[in-house]
Amino acid sequence: MAQHIMELGQGGYSMNVENKDKEYAIQQRIKSLGGKKQLILDGTPMDSHTQEDIDNQIQALTNMLEML
Repeated sequence: MAQHIMELGQGGYSMNVENKDKEYAIQQRIKSLGGKKQLILDGTPMDSHTQEDIDNQIQALTNMLEML
């Protein structure tokens, strides 16, 4: 059930973005947030993020991943 979705890229050109590419991008974002969360747990202050904010973002991305 792989769908090709047309999205508008830079310069206004249409491009096909496959689900596997979206999954990869979401997984990378989750890993990045996991790293930020670990920094917070280790005691490194983060200006714009709290652990709760990061947990909420990870949950939202996980939900998006499940919907793909």
